[in-house]
Amino acid sequence: MKTRYITANRLDNSDDWRASYHLSPAALLPEMGEHWPSIQQMGSDCIEGWRTSLKPVAGLSERDIDEMPFYRLRHIENSILETDSHHAQTPVIKSKPFCIQPWDVAIKKVGGIKAALTLPEHGQHPADANLAIIRGMKPEQALWLTKCLEQPLYRDYLESSERITSLIRVGIKQLKQMPLNPMPERFKQPASAFIAQYRQLAEARYQLDVLRQEVNKWMKDWQQGLERFINQQPWQKRWQSFPASDIGDNWLMSYTEQRYMARLCVQEYNACLLENLASINPRQPEYSGGDNRTRALRIRDIDNHFGLSSQPQPLSEMT
Repeated sequence: MKTRYITANRLDNSDDWRASYHLSPAALLPEMGEHWPSIQQMGSDCIEGWRTSLKPVAGLSERDIDEMPFYRLRHIENSILETDSHHAQTPVIKSKPFCIQPWDVAIKKVGGIKAALTLPEHGQHPADANLAIIRGMKPEQALWLTKCLEQPLYRDYLESSERITSLIRVGIKQLKQMPLNPMPERFKQPASAFIAQYRQLAEARYQLDVLRQEVNKWMKDWQQGLERFINQQPWQKRWQSFPASDIGDNWLMSYTEQRYMARLCVQEYNACLLENLASINPRQPEYSGGDNRTRALRIRDIDNHFGLSSQPQPLSEMT
């Protein structure tokens, strides 16, 4: 049985008197960090994400908000903000507190703690209500915070495994009061190297997204001549004439039309055959060990419980 001696003073100042709480990181971290500054004492702002139903923005309709790029739970990875292609767009609004700014720390509040450092390369789009934003730290200090939040002590403190409710949801008050271990001086050099690489990655992703948008626009312009085929509903077709060269062994209309459109793309629209650009289903190199035979996992190897069948199957005849 675990035991601890707790002074009356500490017990009086505690929010919870349960023994399990005082044996958990929720109580241990404040004691360890008794002389560490809290996030609030460091002069940082803790900001809620945008709860659209409670914080309307003048001039924006519900449709505008629905189509607006947001940063959500799925975009937060350990120390890194994962962006989608639509984040390369110009932000619709960027002057509100709930819109991310360079060197913010975006924190998942729901379902498990993760924190990501935001960069100047990230569009200043709004963070939704399931995220919290910590603002006002220097870049190295902000990165140090994300690394601290990856550690079990901090993660367990915020997730509060001894909480009464099972839903993990971090409050802004809890973040403000969280003590932060002072950043060691020797952390600055690797932090600068990490940030430099991170910025290169973010810029590359941004350029890729811009290129993707340009290619999409070019494709729409390029295929305008084919719209009479692409946009037509197949079940509405009754007849269509094709050159004899496009009629092969199969006389189905869809098959013949496919051959016709493929020829049209190559001859009139300067398209290129896919087989000229890449290998399609290339053959895998043979296994170099033993008897040069490998097992292929097939449907018959899976039992009714989606496990591997206990009956050994013969080796595949293919290498």
